Amino acid sequence: MKRSNKNKYKYKYKYSYNNNNNNNNNSSHFSPFTTTTTPPPGHPDLPPLTITYTNDPKTITNWIARNNDPYLGFDTESVPGGQGYDPSLTSTPSTLQLCSSTTCLLIHLSSLPPSLLPLSLTTLLNSSTPLKIGCAITDDSLSLHAYSPSISLTSRLDLGGLSGSTVRPVGLKNVTKAILDYDIPKNRKIMLSDWSAKLSQSQLEYACRDAWAGYAVFVALKEMYPSIFNDERILEIMEKEINVHELKVRFDERKKAKARIKYLKGEGFTYDSSRVKPFREKLNLNRQPQLPIFKGLDIKWPEKLESGEEFKQEEFDIINGVLEEIKNWDSDEITDVEDIDF
Repeated sequence: MKRSNKNKYKYKYKYSYNNNNNNNNNSSHFSPFTTTTTPPPGHPDLPPLTITYTNDPKTITNWIARNNDPYLGFDTESVPGGQGYDPSLTSTPSTLQLCSSTTCLLIHLSSLPPSLLPLSLTTLLNSSTPLKIGCAITDDSLSLHAYSPSISLTSRLDLGGLSGSTVRPVGLKNVTKAILDYDIPKNRKIMLSDWSAKLSQSQLEYACRDAWAGYAVFVALKEMYPSIFNDERILEIMEKEINVHELKVRFDERKKAKARIKYLKGEGFTYDSSRVKPFREKLNLNRQPQLPIFKGLDIKWPEKLESGEEFKQEEFDIINGVLEEIKNWDSDEITDVEDIDF
């Protein structure tokens, strides 16, 4: 007997919808849920967070109207791939979090079709104010754009890239530890959980504390280094911001480059490793696991800041440089093996 694929994936998704059908109005809005977290264990000095969890456009608009902070912590959560969940749910974010010092809005995108997004939200996300702060925020901007092309996240500051262009950006956990001396709990079970279904209290706290950390780190940096983290310097960075459409083009080209390299390796191509060594050395610098300035609390910030997007562009240029080298090699020139692994 042929087995049914009906229960192939772990769960049935009460709140999921077809992202390719923006006219689907069958999504039901659940009652907005407000909860207040307690300070994390060991950090009674950290503020509790009032979380508004919703998929209701009116509730979203009301929250935005009440919170006019010039800076907002920003983050998303997505259904993880490779965990047995329906793959159609892993390509776009399940949640969007916006957070100030004591309040956080968590929007359940998995149960909110893009056609029902309130204008207040797209306007906020696409505007130069407020500043949206987080780590790996460029990746978030691309996934949000995939969820809804109406979202072109603007004025985004990646805290993981504020040090220089010779090392890889760091994650939120390391940044928060270095600046706030606070270890963000990273419960693997929660991280790999189903973010498309209705969220538990533990998921709400996990998601919103991450978004809060981006806000809190930025405010702390402004106080610690006013000559660097001032509005004028931040505006200089924002003026160099790459729009999401161009980011998408670069992201797709980078994927093609990596796929080409993988194909060449699969076909048995080898090459003179000395010719690619400069590219490899530069790329390896970009892949250091931690920025030197984030080791401990004795942080030395450079006078010039660079946004995290410039790291991605640099890696993109490196990969294209390798591809150009490969194009110039004749098959009888290629002698070495297994050194190129992006």
